[in-house]
Amino acid sequence: MRFVVPIVAAALLGCASTASSTTAAVVPDPLRIENADDVSPESLGLVRGTTTLAHARDSMRSRGITGIVDDTFASAGSPWVSVLAADYQSHLHLFDHDRYAGSLAVARSGDVPYAYAVRIAAHRGTLYVLALYNDPRSWTSHADDASGPRITVFVRRGGRFERSGRKSLTKIARAHGGLTRPLFVGYDLEDGVLMVARDGQGAIWRDAYFVRLHEPPYAGAGRARLRLERVALEDAWRCDCVARYVGGASPESLWQ
Repeated sequence: MRFVVPIVAAALLGCASTASSTTAAVVPDPLRIENADDVSPESLGLVRGTTTLAHARDSMRSRGITGIVDDTFASAGSPWVSVLAADYQSHLHLFDHDRYAGSLAVARSGDVPYAYAVRIAAHRGTLYVLALYNDPRSWTSHADDASGPRITVFVRRGGRFERSGRKSLTKIARAHGGLTRPLFVGYDLEDGVLMVARDGQGAIWRDAYFVRLHEPPYAGAGRARLRLERVALEDAWRCDCVARYVGGASPESLWQ
């Protein structure tokens, strides 16, 4: 199933349509180094079945952790699931019905996750976590040594999430002059989750992209494969939250 571009805003869950008259703002994203420690779930005080998402966020803030982002999926017939991430943290933290349920290792050897965007989305009744992150070296004089941005995918099976794939965004990021302040909109990986972002100087990308699940893992085997399909920014701009993002709103503020 594909979106019809003129009605893209109406197709995106929870996003009202608007006229695309917002002036695009340039929003620089300087490197955040207030606390570059990777803090374990135990050190954050996360207790299974007890700690709420709000308390986990507060624990991160009290330690000076930056780039805190979260997302929640709640739909009739589906579990109420949340995910929490932050700068320099090698794990995503999961919550079932607003209680801590465990953590997922998102980083591979040598990765230092930074500037996350997270989304919980569905594909034909199965839930997936998308975790987009970058390498903080991209903000420094060592940018040539940095790993490119990527999306790591987790699939929910038997009530638990497990790693199921990875999508490199290196080529797309280079084509747009960098990737900062990414934003996901929408919750359906069959129709597509919209991704918009800014370049290394904070200018809005000229294109947006639908992230779709091209090939789901079958019968517990194989890996989830994502496909990115370009859409003109002026069409994605019809969505109210995208228009506010283009106008300078931070991704975090759009879901508060």
